[in-house]
Amino acid sequence: MNNPELVNHGLDLWSYSYTAPEFLSGQVTDSEQLDIYSLGGVLYFMLTGEDPVDDSGGEYGVAIVDANNIRKYNPTVPDSVVSLFEALYDKSSAARLATYKDVIRTIDDV
Repeated sequence: MNNPELVNHGLDLWSYSYTAPEFLSGQVTDSEQLDIYSLGGVLYFMLTGEDPVDDSGGEYGVAIVDANNIRKYNPTVPDSVVSLFEALYDKSSAARLATYKDVIRTIDDV
């Protein structure tokens, strides 16, 4: 790909909003749960139009997420979708959905 209009040199192409805590701390570098956490961040943005983390003032950012925030921005979101978000974006990898198959099963139940 040789199109200079599509390449922004010197820019970070990631955000703390979409990066799992266990990756940021160096504990885990390769796991489906890293992607699952990122998917939760994307879902939050899709539902609210807001980033789930304020990464402007700290090393790892300040979490601003809870289920109430989703309804603050979008009161019509069903409980099942809020629960899906919580299962994707839990800071604790032990509480988060573990595999892509778990994500698909949970989405099918929504």
